[in-house]
Amino acid sequence: MTLPNIRDWYANRKGTVNGIPVEHISANIVPHDFAQEQCDEFVHDRGITLAANDYNADPRRGITQTNAVHDLFTSPFSKPLFVIINCVSNSPSHLQNVLVLNQVGGPGSGTQAEWNAAMVQWRALIDSVQAPPPKLTDLRLATNGGIRFSFPGQRGRTNQVMVSGNLVNWTVLASFFGTNGPITFRDTNVPPTLRRFYRLRRL
Repeated sequence: MTLPNIRDWYANRKGTVNGIPVEHISANIVPHDFAQEQCDEFVHDRGITLAANDYNADPRRGITQTNAVHDLFTSPFSKPLFVIINCVSNSPSHLQNVLVLNQVGGPGSGTQAEWNAAMVQWRALIDSVQAPPPKLTDLRLATNGGIRFSFPGQRGRTNQVMVSGNLVNWTVLASFFGTNGPITFRDTNVPPTLRRFYRLRRL
């Protein structure tokens, strides 16, 4: 039920409104001795690309523990379970590895309209995680004296690359209206005898 509204939603947009990638993971909590074939069919029919088995039960070897990960978030056998975890470090809005959502059971009576409403709320929670300040990476000097570097874009935001010779007075060299994904900037007009400092301002 959640795949088209979460996985495909963010895959088509290359991340959240803040430029953060989202991973959708489905977990099977039914040991293979009972319903592995049915679970495999479910994974195939739903087009699930990232799945995990949350059990290690094997009666033949005397192992009975099941659902170790599931039981970290709720009582045993409670399902379905929906969890949103922030894995972004240095976010100004959320601590890393904090639970953004921990919900047992589907919305209401489980009608399509109720599921759609729940997805809107869940996407709002996911989108509430702010990205850390952008960093300049992959700095390279060209043989002709130019310079290039990369930085993360963000959908709907403008990134201004600025330059200074004294860290006091700054000039805008270029503006990039953001789409999620890396942006590469090249400065081919670098005076060889002057200091140049670069910074990025996100609007």
